[in-house]
Amino acid sequence: MTLKNFLMACIIIPFMTACNANVQFNLDENYSYLTITMTEESVENLIETLLTSGESRLQNVTADLRAGEIYVIGDAQTNNGLQSGSLVVDIGAQNGLLDVEVQSFDFGGYSAQQAGIDDFNQRLADGIARNARNNDNGSEFTAVNITSTGLSFTIRTPRQN
Repeated sequence: MTLKNFLMACIIIPFMTACNANVQFNLDENYSYLTITMTEESVENLIETLLTSGESRLQNVTADLRAGEIYVIGDAQTNNGLQSGSLVVDIGAQNGLLDVEVQSFDFGGYSAQQAGIDDFNQRLADGIARNARNNDNGSEFTAVNITSTGLSFTIRTPRQN
């Protein structure tokens, strides 16, 4: 493992452990594998924190992990008071990158047309790809698995002897 990979692990592992994640590290002749698994409760707490922090208008956010997707419900503060809503997010690994896509959005009385969702997903994918280009150690996401009980993802990094 290179110093850069070691430092990356030193940053990711404590963060994921703080989220009550289970971290597994495996090696074979060519690669190092880091698999991080989070319980549904940990994912829900993380999503709630992300969506309700700062100047967010969202509150009462809950996440329900379903096979292959995360279903999020909550309330949005609007000029007309609280409005309930939901969104569905898919997370996967594609071409070594983390692929995050919003499949539907109907929050706080505001819904998004498919063209708007597609545009958001493209901008999100472009941002992930831009960050990946800054990654010169060859690490890639090889698997993301969402079940009703948890979320796990695996990162593969070439070993350098």
